[in-house]
Amino acid sequence: MRPIEILDSETINKIAAGEVIERPASALKELLENSADSGATRVEIDFDEGGKTEIRVLDDGHGMDLNELPLSLERHATSKIKSIDDLMSLNTFGFRGEALASLAAVSELSLHSGKKESPSGSKIISYGGKTEGPVPAAPLCGTQVVVKNLFFNVPARQKFLKSDAGETAAIKKTVRSFALSHPELQVTLRQSGRVIYQWGKQDFFKRACQVLNVEPNQALLIEAVESGLKLQAVLVLPQWNLATQQGIWLFVQSRPVVDRIIQQALFEGYRNLMMQHQYPQAVLKLNVDPGSVDVNVHPTKAQVKFLNPSAVFRFISRTVKEALEKKLGAQQNKSSDVIYDTHTQQNLVRDAVVQYNQRAYTAAQEDAVETSRFLAQSSFQNNAPKDNSTDLLNAVMPEAKPKGAWSSLQLIGQYSNTYLVTQSAKALVLIDQHAAHERVLFEGLKNNFQKNNVEKQAALLEELIELPAEAIEAITEARYEKIFNELGFDLAQRGPTTLSIIARPAFLIDVGLAPLFERLGEQILDCGSKGVIDDLLGEIWASMACHGAIRAGRVLSQSEMQSLLNQMDDYSFSSFCPHGRPVSVQLGLHELEKMFKRIV
Repeated sequence: MRPIEILDSETINKIAAGEVIERPASALKELLENSADSGATRVEIDFDEGGKTEIRVLDDGHGMDLNELPLSLERHATSKIKSIDDLMSLNTFGFRGEALASLAAVSELSLHSGKKESPSGSKIISYGGKTEGPVPAAPLCGTQVVVKNLFFNVPARQKFLKSDAGETAAIKKTVRSFALSHPELQVTLRQSGRVIYQWGKQDFFKRACQVLNVEPNQALLIEAVESGLKLQAVLVLPQWNLATQQGIWLFVQSRPVVDRIIQQALFEGYRNLMMQHQYPQAVLKLNVDPGSVDVNVHPTKAQVKFLNPSAVFRFISRTVKEALEKKLGAQQNKSSDVIYDTHTQQNLVRDAVVQYNQRAYTAAQEDAVETSRFLAQSSFQNNAPKDNSTDLLNAVMPEAKPKGAWSSLQLIGQYSNTYLVTQSAKALVLIDQHAAHERVLFEGLKNNFQKNNVEKQAALLEELIELPAEAIEAITEARYEKIFNELGFDLAQRGPTTLSIIARPAFLIDVGLAPLFERLGEQILDCGSKGVIDDLLGEIWASMACHGAIRAGRVLSQSEMQSLLNQMDDYSFSSFCPHGRPVSVQLGLHELEKMFKRIV
């Protein structure tokens, strides 16, 4: 073994570069953060070949003079802090003084800078850490950094860079992140002289919508403050979700971060509004007391550590959920979407309703007793259908002053015993009866559980369900057994793999429970180990609602369909089932006329 020796400065700088500079995009991130700290109002970025051959960043910040340029390339030379105490009150982005020194060690770097009041600028050049200058140069108000041939002297690092297309994608992501963090800056990105992005100075909401490529009416801005935590966020409505997490942008103290606590809090806020494997689009900017967060836990500052992570999680998840609920509720009850003249519309739907009633009456009469009892148990209020088309039509027509968006829709009938056919002033609206009832049951379950008001009914005969032993053990664990009791179940273990259902919620009285408890057993095993009861409850309510909701193919009477619409008005999230599927789809007159070639 070799004796212990102190490494030379060149090796030290290259090691530091490996920690801070991973690829062209990370080099660009460091340069952009320096521009932001310099007080710039405009930043221009140019690059070629994925940033491998050249990255050029020009800003109009404070700039540096001839004496400062050499210091900017020294390790641990910085204007951001002076002592260890400053680390606890950081308000800048870079602070270690390593970025430029690390870049200089692994590239051909030139630095041209000047101050506003100075008649001339200065320039310094570094070839793999060996500097030339500084020398006087042309006047410049700000700083221009040019990085060429990244990792030219570290071939082991260079060969691990991705293709030009891959590195270009990473650069674009870095610039988008910077633009979101700094909407007050004018940002331009060019590739080989061609403009890729260009954003002028603007407010946070407009910048976020542009970067996310969504319309302003597809998103909402939220701002909240609580106990030293300040959240500013743009949330895209769940209709425009993605199959990947590429639309999620998180910032702490305006720094881009990868943080599981914030991400999970965001998911919790969108819970039951997204389908499985779908993700929201959102930009979250969290600011906290500098003393309650450590941004120095990772060389690239991509991770942070909170003094009170639980408070951060609760604050974000609650704020996001309440904002979405308010927005979706306002959209749902926006009168302009559903107002129509019942007199002018009546003739348009009368024939369709009469024809529907003639076809559906016989089936509805036969199914009325079973359906009415089923719906009554799940809080529907039903009237048996009458053999009178006029009475049925009058029951369909809404009141002069509708109480909400759903109940004011004009009910035409039921298609394929699965979809309610309705219309508003603007569109034909098809409603999935199972998804709609599922949301109603979900919200009712949640409300009754919170009020300890679940109606329970004892079974005449116990239902025995066979489950894996580990699922039985999890379900009958004391803390979960209490939850199931509050949900309306009385359970008992009859053997290593046998679960007995002694009592159940009233609305599930006629539902076979084996598939439900198979799913619940899986959910407890997946979530229970984390001990997150609230997460598990949401999954349980959703599963119970799904198994208890009216199924596709069930004939509903007019009064049952209208009752479902009435109940949907009670909940802000009724546009989505608890699993995130849309409850309704709309087909506007313009789209219909295009289908019939009335317009082209």
